[in-house]
Amino acid sequence: RNAIVAGITTENPGVVHTHEGRRHGFQDGDWVTFSELQGITELNGSAPRQIKVTGPYSFTIEDTSGLSAYLREGIVSQVKVPTPTTFISYRQALVQPLPDGEDMLAVPDLAKIGRSEQLHIAVQAVQLYQEQNGQLPLVRDDAAAAACVKLAQELNESRKKDAKALSLEEVDADVVKKVALFARCSISPMCAFLG
Repeated sequence: RNAIVAGITTENPGVVHTHEGRRHGFQDGDWVTFSELQGITELNGSAPRQIKVTGPYSFTIEDTSGLSAYLREGIVSQVKVPTPTTFISYRQALVQPLPDGEDMLAVPDLAKIGRSEQLHIAVQAVQLYQEQNGQLPLVRDDAAAAACVKLAQELNESRKKDAKALSLEEVDADVVKKVALFARCSISPMCAFLG
């Protein structure tokens, strides 16, 4: 994504204005580089800068007060900046899947806050059932589902004793039951995860 620069102020923060013929299309947090600027040439070819959008034709960058004045022309281009990602072992993630500095798992559906934590315990209960019985629960087997609910509750209670482990205030039996009842179904995302 590129835009034609129409002006850059020399202030803190510096405001970049783009040509009003077309919206720049950038978003807060995007990284950009500059080229072909006349005046304020310190920005040409420099390291990527993170922006904060202030309008469809403007955004701010860091302090530009010490730079030379903008004269004319130039192009601003969005660039992708690598983001380092750290991982923990599967064994560690089973006990505590939360990334450092986070207080809850990712929420794919905002109507179901806390569901990710419930599913974490539910899937582990189904895996424990499989270890104990040599197979996943049969489809719509209420007895196996009840056994999985009991395993989930026991697992959760044992985790409450470890301050570093993910535990729930209360296991949602309905979530565990549904995971257990359909653990054998060939639902593509579940197959990808459970095998």
